[in-house]
Amino acid sequence: MGILGSRDKRAPGIDLRSLDFTNANLRGVDLSFANLEGAVLTGADLREACLRNANLRNANLSYSNLWGADLREANLDGATFYPCQMPENAGKLWGAKITQLLI
Repeated sequence: MGILGSRDKRAPGIDLRSLDFTNANLRGVDLSFANLEGAVLTGADLREACLRNANLRNANLSYSNLWGADLREANLDGATFYPCQMPENAGKLWGAKITQLLI
């Protein structure tokens, strides 16, 4: 079943600190409240993923695809997004904690 352990793509609140998800298909996965601090998400497909209130502090999202992803109220302190695919409308970043972001 994989690390998320769920066929229905829900893993809210899961602890995934410092894990390597390079090129992982996480499309539509619910990672709300997940701890992804220091995780490597380089090249990950995060389209339509729910990352609300997730801790992405110091995570590497370079080359990831975030089209339609919900990052509202996520902690993005020190996260790396360069380069990545994000929608032009950043409405789904409302309330996100962002400092020292590399985009």
